Amino acid sequence: MDDQFFVCVYFNGIILTTTVGCIFECRKQISMRFNRNVLLDDMKGRINAKIVRHCGRRISRIFYEFPVLTDPIKFTEMELVDNEDVETMIALHYGNGSNKNAPIHSFA
Repeated sequence: MDDQFFVCVYFNGIILTTTVGCIFECRKQISMRFNRNVLLDDMKGRINAKIVRHCGRRISRIFYEFPVLTDPIKFTEMELVDNEDVETMIALHYGNGSNKNAPIHSFA
């Protein structure tokens, strides 16, 4: 399982910016596992396939919660735009001592 990561994808909602940072406010969510070497296009494709089955809508962009370095309780959103961003997201999430089974929270 060390070669995989877990993602909780929120969709059919909005990203709110509050005093505690970003919050994904959504009606629905799905959970998925990916190999650590997944390409962004493959990740989007799998997420799209699952979301289309739930609500018939397609996604075009993916964001993830990123902790603000000066305040570990506060989050900001970061958009995944290329494969390097996926690698960075994984490295930041698991490199900060997070539980390896803890999901990466994303918004599509």
